[in-house]
Amino acid sequence: MSQENYAGSVPVSFIAGGAITRNAAVKLSSGAVVVTTAITDHVLGVAQQDAASGEQVAVLTSPGSVATMVASAAIAVDAMVMPGAAGKVATAAGVTAITCGQALEAAAADGSLVRVLFRPGVRSPANT
Repeated sequence: MSQENYAGSVPVSFIAGGAITRNAAVKLSSGAVVVTTAITDHVLGVAQQDAASGEQVAVLTSPGSVATMVASAAIAVDAMVMPGAAGKVATAAGVTAITCGQALEAAAADGSLVRVLFRPGVRSPANT
């Protein structure tokens, strides 16, 4: 599987508010982007490169784009995914979860790359 993010958008440049790794889910924080930390985070997009705090980072933001993201656990194909710690995604669960996409393939374990149909801001099945 490629680590590239696919057609559907032109990345937007933001200032990194902390260390960011490629393929991490990011959110806005005080005008900069930082990696997500919780299932309640509103995902702005997916980082397209590594960046240190204060550097420019390209972020895929277009809903409907296909993005490569990092899993925090095994994910089944077609599962709705939510953000979590270190900008990783997991299968959406919990009444407060805000999903950021749908898995287009399975992820085997923590650290696996998974292609996701990026659809930020959707509530998880548990709270719809």
